[in-house]
Amino acid sequence: MTIHELWTQALIVGLIGLVISSVHFTTGLLALSFSLLLGWASVAILTDPFAGPAVIEEQGEQYVMAVLGSVLCQLALHGVGIGIGWWRRSRSSRRASASQET
Repeated sequence: MTIHELWTQALIVGLIGLVISSVHFTTGLLALSFSLLLGWASVAILTDPFAGPAVIEEQGEQYVMAVLGSVLCQLALHGVGIGIGWWRRSRSSRRASASQET
């Protein structure tokens, strides 16, 4: 996978996760598991005892930084979406409890 493909995948999956997580909190948590799986697969290639050194030698240290950065970007976008979903969920529950009191 090229550096360009890594960042494209991270942005697409991260933005989809952000939208899903901000709309529906529980579904966002399920989408996070898919995102974690993709991130793990990207990093697993580098930690493989046979393929890892060959990939690093061929692609260079920039590839390692791109893999780690893209995974962090992807997870950060999911985290923002989950935070928005949590905020919306708690805000709606506060409204519901306030309307029941009156």
